[in-house]
Order: sequence, then C-alpha cells, then structure tokens
Amino acid sequence: MNFNMEENKKKALYKRSLLALTYSAMLIAIGVILGFLKLPLNPLVEIRFQSIPVAISGFLLGPFYGGAVGALTDILSYIVHPTGEFFPGFTLSSALTGVIFALFMYKKPFSFVRTILASVINSLVTSFLLNCLWLSILYNTTFSAAFMMRLPKNLIMIPVDIIIFSIVSKISYSIYRRSSSSRSDTTEQTH
Repeated sequence: MNFNMEENKKKALYKRSLLALTYSAMLIAIGVILGFLKLPLNPLVEIRFQSIPVAISGFLLGPFYGGAVGALTDILSYIVHPTGEFFPGFTLSSALTGVIFALFMYKKPFSFVRTILASVINSLVTSFLLNCLWLSILYNTTFSAAFMMRLPKNLIMIPVDIIIFSIVSKISYSIYRRSSSSRSDTTEQTH
C-alpha cells in the first residue's frame, strides 16, 4: 500500500511537471508573438507587451518557470525578430519579471494589492533600474541620461501595467483553477 502511495505521488508530480512545461511553452509562444507588438516612442523608449505572459507564468507556475519563460521569451524573440544587438542584460530583466510576479503572487489567492505591488516593484527593478543600466552600457551613455529619457514612459506604464496585470491575473487565475479542477475530476473518474 505504501508503494502505491509513492507511485501515485510520482505520477502526480510528473503530471504537474508536464502541465507546467506545456503552459510554459504556450506562454513563451504568446510572448514571442506579443514581441512583435510594440509602440516606439523614441530610439531608447518603446512600449512592449511581451511581459504579460512572463508575469502570468510567474504567478501561475512559480519563480523557476517564471524566470525560465522570461529568459526564453527574450532569447527566442531576438532569434525570430531581432531588433538591434542582443544584450543578455535584457534577458535577465525579462527573467526577473517572472520571478518578481511569482514572489508576490504564486500560490496565493488573487489580490488587487499584490498585483499592484508586483507591478510597481517589477517596474522599479526592471524598467527604472536595470533596463536603464543596460541601455547606458549598450549605447555608451550615462545612466542618468537613459533614466531621464525613459522616465515619462515608465511613469505612464506603471498604471497601464497595473490595469493590464490586474485584468489578466484575475482571468488567468480563474481559467487555471477551472482547468486544474476539471483535470483532477477527469483523473479521479479514470482511476
């Protein structure tokens, strides 16, 4: 009997891992597609939508998958549609987006406050600090010049991100819970 319990645990873990990989692959594909949608404001500033599936992977699948989806989305987006030079710093920023959303929201019930905190912290860490640093290195300019050039966009994007991530996280939680419960019902019926 103990052997069956261990075997069932292994099967459940395998199914969860397979499900997480499947969701990750879908979110990476969506992220690459969304990478084509961007609004350039000037040479250093553009509004992108690629972080939406990265954030979803973080709060639904956890920090490991969130970071992996972020990094792979950035790398594959560059391979599919390169815009300028590849710079690994942006890959790190994208991975951190998934990790930050996971830290605030993974395995926690939906909360508008947590969504706001995750959005604001993500914007401060990735957009305000790291991406300005990467741009200053990449374009051989000062951090303050890159920061000031990106400041209006970053200030505009904080409330936009909060609205987008709030809507998307609420819907994603709902879909994920429904699909998880329907899978467990189906699994119980087949055993």
